[in-house]
Amino acid sequence: MDDPLKTCPICNEPCDVEFNTLGKKGCARIKDSSQRRQNRTVQPTVGQRVHIECRRDYTNDNNIEKDLRQQNRDTDKTELGERSTRSKQHRFDFASCCFFCGTRVNLSKTRGPDEAYRVRTLSLKTEILKKCDERNDEWADIVKGKLEFARDLHAADAVYHITCNCNFRALGLSIPKRYNDKPGAYALAKAPSRSVGRPPDTEKLEVFEKTAEYLINHDDEQITIGELVQKMQEFSGGIGYTTKWMKEKLLERFDEKIIIANILGKSNVATFRTTAKSILHDFYNSPKTNDDESEKLKLVKAAAALIKNEIKAASATTNKEYPTSEDISSGAYNLDFVPQSLQLFLRLIFSEKDADNKIASVGQAIVQAARLRVVIAPLQIGLGVQMHHHFGSRYLIDVLNAMGFSSSYTEVQRFEANAAVSQSTDIPGCAKNVILQYVADNVDHNSCTLDGYNSFHGMGMIATTTPGTRRTTPIPRLDVTSKDSKEKGHRVFPVKGSSLWEHYIQGTRKPASC
Repeated sequence: MDDPLKTCPICNEPCDVEFNTLGKKGCARIKDSSQRRQNRTVQPTVGQRVHIECRRDYTNDNNIEKDLRQQNRDTDKTELGERSTRSKQHRFDFASCCFFCGTRVNLSKTRGPDEAYRVRTLSLKTEILKKCDERNDEWADIVKGKLEFARDLHAADAVYHITCNCNFRALGLSIPKRYNDKPGAYALAKAPSRSVGRPPDTEKLEVFEKTAEYLINHDDEQITIGELVQKMQEFSGGIGYTTKWMKEKLLERFDEKIIIANILGKSNVATFRTTAKSILHDFYNSPKTNDDESEKLKLVKAAAALIKNEIKAASATTNKEYPTSEDISSGAYNLDFVPQSLQLFLRLIFSEKDADNKIASVGQAIVQAARLRVVIAPLQIGLGVQMHHHFGSRYLIDVLNAMGFSSSYTEVQRFEANAAVSQSTDIPGCAKNVILQYVADNVDHNSCTLDGYNSFHGMGMIATTTPGTRRTTPIPRLDVTSKDSKEKGHRVFPVKGSSLWEHYIQGTRKPASC
């Protein structure tokens, strides 16, 4: 690309020989000449090169006056136009061309859209001229001009298309489309086409665009079509599309950039299709600037988009079940959880040679932050469960979660509920020749309750086997209710002779009569 300062502002050619470098006075002189010539496109800058000959001719007063006189002569010719004579005018053939559209007529067509007739009444001309005054448009002016040259249409054997006659008499219609492209057709300004069907609802379209922007900004949350319908109703106060129409409008709006499919048990999830090829294509085809800082930021944004795209592709099936304890303690598993591009990025940033643990922990934190509602990172949930087990502090877990180091307290509780329901009272590896013993104990937690009756009591139980076995089963990630936990509970029977009623270990209160 040529340097703008080395290009002549008058002829736009490179200045390599016989040039001057403009100063403030030279720029002002050329700009003044440009205004006098009524040509404001020549705008030189200080320090720009200009050809000596171009500068001399462009700023010469005699040359400026000469060019202005030539411009005035050209303008007069354009406004007056070429004088027309009768010999140069084309005579319209009424006997073979339709005076409504100007195209040739085939009288053998007695039926169909090309059906044509000859003028048979004297009153037709009067009727058409009256209709021209009613229409008062471009088509009416052309037809009126044709009829004024024909004293008697019947004597001239004038012909016309039946469809052209109907369209001309109906206000608001124009020449039939089938005759627009034929030789001799009148060149009318294109009339606005009448839209077919129900007119668009501008209010709904505005709300839909707002909903589409919401989807773009929350693509990481796996939003379903039903949720978008609800969101559109929230934006509009009750006005919204149906699920089927919302899906069609999204496909029409984003075309091939959007995918609507079933993901992780959720139906009609709307996600955007982004590939590394499209990201690189957008980066290389973006307009280049001379600012190094902006180019650097564009490169960083492209790298972030590539890494995030790989995170989205790798996290399609990572929240169906919780990672096992063996997976959480495995360094190789934690490292493989981080996409390759993110591993390379972090490895180049960290100065340590063996930084696998840091790459795994920081990488999983980035993956979890990028796919907040989709991913269950092993180290994140592992740290949250461990903190809850040792300290039982919701505040501590919430602080770690806000910093991006741990899963939320709600997710930890969900894990524990799923673990209780999935494990149930079944004892893994329990078989013959194994000693099985249940150990139970009561617990009083926060005995000073709000009601003052100190009535909260619970009981916990474990099962021990000898010889011991070790078997790990994955814990599914489900929505567990208190009813599910109660159904999986183990009934505790009282000691013989005791007056206590049997109760469940899930914390059901004893009757007051006990």
